[in-house]
Amino acid sequence: MSNRTLHVGARGGQYYIVKGKKVYVKKSPKRVRKSPRVLRGCVKQYSPKYKNRPSPAFPANECCGQIKKRDNVNWISEPDKNGVCKWKKF
Repeated sequence: MSNRTLHVGARGGQYYIVKGKKVYVKKSPKRVRKSPRVLRGCVKQYSPKYKNRPSPAFPANECCGQIKKRDNVNWISEPDKNGVCKWKKF
């Protein structure tokens, strides 16, 4: 690509002019940043979603069938009619 100048279009696309036609430069794919690893299983969570609720700070689906205690109240994780576990007072 000797003696070719790189042009920038109105929308930011880069191209060369070859034989009177625009030849666009392919953009490299953007790197996707992975989110921090989420702990799986019946592990205590510290996000605001779990801190600001009356039920235990554990994901109910991961602790299905288990009893946990919070503020001197026992909670049990039981599946509903759709099979999704939810915390219920015990």
